[in-house]
Amino acid sequence: MSTAARGGQQAGVASLSPPFLEVINDQTRSAGGNILGRWKHTSAGSETALQLYYDRTFRKDALTGEVLNTLDLDFQHRRALGSRHDLLWGCGYRLGRDELQNSFTLSFDPRQRQDHLLSAFLEDDIALLEDRLRLTLGSKFEHNSFTGYEVQPNLRLIWTPHLRHAAWLSVARAVRTPSATEHDMRANLMAFPGPNGLPNLLSLFGNRGYRSEELLAYELGYRLQLTPGLFVDLAGFYNFYDHLRSFQAGVPFLELAPAPPHVVIPGRFENLIKAQTHGLEVSATWNATSRWRLNAAYSGLATRFRYPPGDLGNRQIEGDSPGHQVNLRSYLDLTRTIQFDSALYYAGALRQLGVPAYARLDTRLGWHPKPDLELSLVVENLPNNRHLEFIPEGAVRTTEMGRSVYGKITWRFR
Repeated sequence: MSTAARGGQQAGVASLSPPFLEVINDQTRSAGGNILGRWKHTSAGSETALQLYYDRTFRKDALTGEVLNTLDLDFQHRRALGSRHDLLWGCGYRLGRDELQNSFTLSFDPRQRQDHLLSAFLEDDIALLEDRLRLTLGSKFEHNSFTGYEVQPNLRLIWTPHLRHAAWLSVARAVRTPSATEHDMRANLMAFPGPNGLPNLLSLFGNRGYRSEELLAYELGYRLQLTPGLFVDLAGFYNFYDHLRSFQAGVPFLELAPAPPHVVIPGRFENLIKAQTHGLEVSATWNATSRWRLNAAYSGLATRFRYPPGDLGNRQIEGDSPGHQVNLRSYLDLTRTIQFDSALYYAGALRQLGVPAYARLDTRLGWHPKPDLELSLVVENLPNNRHLEFIPEGAVRTTEMGRSVYGKITWRFR
């Protein structure tokens, strides 16, 4: 599959001479392609799958350019052990080669890098009480180029007192490993005249000692089947975060190049923020007819953050996620080979970022001329020409969602 796109954005470009900061209307060009191969074998009590994936993407704007090549190999094997154990294990390897174009505003050192990710996982689904109580235990193990080894265990308990009722409890640990942004980046955010006659340049630097951000997640949920075709899910969650990204001030220093000489006021990525989030998720699925399925979902989120002394105004991360989100989806089979799907999304305002609430409507028309071949036409953000969705931290830049139309061909090999 291949894609190509153009987009517009506003970008803040720092300068060492007046007016020191210029907001430009920038055009973004992006293109890419990928190929996916999958092999699957099933035998009595056993299932094996092997997948190979390659992706190449290109992106260019006024601040930077990137060419990223990704190769991913994944193996999984599932096997039943007796009547109580269902064992799933697997391993994988990912290679990423990244080449970046630097500018005065945004640069990376090194400009080219190659990253490796080795992973393995093991999970056992145990029937404690037949058809009533199941326990799932497992863990994921990774070794990456930034932080080395990471372990991510999980536990899930499911109780089914009745065919139409199910309750579950889960506890899991997850990590977000660093990216080249936290590790290698320098961003010159803004410049302004200094009291000593030299320009002052506010810059944000990566940190080679940046560690993984950690999550400990608790979830409690319940599923109810009201009728043969109507399901309702209710889940509450409480999450604890540690080592989240913060920005800490450094000691100013004189920099001679590029000219003119200027004083750099540095900030650096650190892992000093802690946070707690809790919320509620409700969803319902209704099989209205044999050809029409409807889904509705709501999620509410509350956050609380603990900031370190000297944090450089990173409090906007509290507004990165909306407090309320709603989506409605419709899946309709017009004929045996033609489908028409639509989805309506609503997201609450990001008040600390100044992003208002918005709604968007996406539609898809799909046709299966053959069982293994699908042709589809997708229209995204149908009612709006464009709307603001997010403002990234640390830059004078806006991200807007415009209306888009694209076609897709999917061919499955058996």
